[in-house]
Amino acid sequence: MKKTIILFTLIFIAILFVWYSNHNTAKETNTLTKTSTVDLPKLQHLLPSTVPDKNRINSNIEETYLKNQSYAIFEELDIDDVPIDIKPIENVKPIAALHMKKDTIKEIEIGDTILLPSIEGNVYELTITNKTVSARGNISIDGEFSENGIRYSSILTEGSSTAFISMNTPEGTYEIEVFNGIGYIYISSDIEKEKIDHSQSDAILHKEEHH
Repeated sequence: MKKTIILFTLIFIAILFVWYSNHNTAKETNTLTKTSTVDLPKLQHLLPSTVPDKNRINSNIEETYLKNQSYAIFEELDIDDVPIDIKPIENVKPIAALHMKKDTIKEIEIGDTILLPSIEGNVYELTITNKTVSARGNISIDGEFSENGIRYSSILTEGSSTAFISMNTPEGTYEIEVFNGIGYIYISSDIEKEKIDHSQSDAILHKEEHH
């Protein structure tokens, strides 16, 4: 009888030990679960100041992008659609006609890009490198682009009603004259040929000295 009581006592103690162990394990698991659900946003003020601010980075990228604009200020026209009061240079045949948006050059800044008029089906993107304003208010911008490792430059000048563009491209050098937003594209050498006075001799005459 005595042995039976001792046996039951030992079994009871073992049951209590198992229950206590399971109870403590459940409490630790519950504590870990609660800890994992801590609201991290509330702790953001404890993070080091070197952690990047995503919104600030996006804002800086957008600001940088907006600093440099790209402009398309020219639109091709059919030569036959040009108003009759806008005549080409006398005795010089234009290769194309275009429309140019007025008062756009004054908005363009250094670092911006513009698309030059199409030359023989090729369009080049000019990066502006210089901008000046004359005493009369005429605005000039200079720019350049590279093609096959070679740099080409262009100059655009706009006044109140006229604009002049000189373009150096892989296809050659071209001049553009615009009046009230509409103008013609010429091959520079054609204009130069017209300016030469063929009635004058290009020979250099030396006056003989008499002794």
